[in-house]
Amino acid sequence: MKAEFVKLPSTEQTSVWINKFEQIKSRNLSTSHTTYLTEVIALVKDTKNAKDIYNPHVEKVMLELLKITPKEDFIRHSPPNYLKR
Repeated sequence: MKAEFVKLPSTEQTSVWINKFEQIKSRNLSTSHTTYLTEVIALVKDTKNAKDIYNPHVEKVMLELLKITPKEDFIRHSPPNYLKR
């Protein structure tokens, strides 16, 4: 999956991120999870290309999500390649 993801055009990589976070957000989550997911979705939508996703603002929100999410769930639901860069 990671190999296919990195071959996608930048705009499609960004769409994958947004779709993944929207799917997660649609679940029955805590208010904190929903707030952080809403924030990260907005930040990703504001990026010009997929490389811009790896910035301090997104990383800060992702770290906050990690703090309140079981490690296995976070890894399973994170978009491909984010944790492997």
